[in-house]
Amino acid sequence: MIRQVVSKLALLQGLPGRVPFSRPISSVWLVTQTTLQNAAALGLVEQNQNGRWILVPDGEARVLASEQPQETPEDAGEALPDANVEADLADLAASISSGTQVALAQQMIAEGSINANTLARAAGESSQEPGVLNERINAVAQGFQTQTDSMLKGPGADDTSRFYEWAQENHPQELRKAMTDHVMERTTKGYAPLFNQYVESLADHSAEDVLNASFGDGIKAQMIDSQVILDIPGHGRMTFRSAVKAGLVRVTGA
Repeated sequence: MIRQVVSKLALLQGLPGRVPFSRPISSVWLVTQTTLQNAAALGLVEQNQNGRWILVPDGEARVLASEQPQETPEDAGEALPDANVEADLADLAASISSGTQVALAQQMIAEGSINANTLARAAGESSQEPGVLNERINAVAQGFQTQTDSMLKGPGADDTSRFYEWAQENHPQELRKAMTDHVMERTTKGYAPLFNQYVESLADHSAEDVLNASFGDGIKAQMIDSQVILDIPGHGRMTFRSAVKAGLVRVTGA
């Protein structure tokens, strides 16, 4: 029986990775098992003059080059509203290593700023002054913030800072995940369930905001027995929280 070898050879299937600035990184290749016969057929190993099996130096590269590209393109995610900011983001991604990008993203999400050591490393990699780089990163961060704010719709969206404060206090882990997915996966979907919960709770901590909100469709709000009650044409009277849960009050964007 042909003996099996465990090899670091890159065989046929890679796992695509992402980095914070949406620059595809080199595929993470599987460490796998293959027979010497199969490896030789692929051009990954060969026998030397003594009959010993050895790795072909450029075998892996030749296998990868011979593979056909995936027919389905990788989802590029949601582009930032400002095309200039998106372009600067791409430029930063091209000049900063993947590892440093991750560090920058994690620090911005956790602290809202970059520590001096990480900033210096990123500045060195991108050949620019730390102060200039910091301004560019802050501009990109504001671009992400603007994108998030633009998808929050309905009661409570007039002052999104209150939503973030509420989420940080009541659901910090969920907020951090939503922010991480926004930066790493370029999707704002993680904010929607959080914002729904926030809007449901508005009548509990910000009743005046609900009473003064414009719902449209003939919906009227009033305070009855310390509860915010909505009169909804075709559905009758119910609490604000019940209306939100029933989907009768639109609170998020698409």
